[in-house]
Amino acid sequence: MDIQRASHQERAWIDALLQASKLPPLPREISNSNVLVARSDGSLVGVIALEVVVRRGVVRSAAVVGEQRGKGIGGALLHGIVARAYELSLKEVYLLAEAAEGFFAKVGFEPISRDDVPAEIKRTREFQKDGPAGATAMRLALVTRL
Repeated sequence: MDIQRASHQERAWIDALLQASKLPPLPREISNSNVLVARSDGSLVGVIALEVVVRRGVVRSAAVVGEQRGKGIGGALLHGIVARAYELSLKEVYLLAEAAEGFFAKVGFEPISRDDVPAEIKRTREFQKDGPAGATAMRLALVTRL
């Protein structure tokens, strides 16, 4: 498996996978440098994106092709997007999890009250429109690497 930044040509495939996964489309304002795709045997099998807001991030659009689930692809993508957050010197990363809280907790995300989410993150499309109303807000504090 190979994790790389997405190309412009892959955006249509990404949107199709998200639609098939019943997820909102990838916002066009998210730069391809903040979108990672996974390939297995030359085929695209997963995607994850990071929306950057000031010095914080929001994990967006995480999906893996159905028959490829359970093979570690989602974890590799999540680790890759956290590494990208470090590259960007972000101080925290947020997400909304509907049923995968345990998956995200393995990387260090912790559930938090939506009241404790910073205002600029609450104003993102993920927290305003795209994220499920009953989803758990989670936060990962990024420690500066020396």
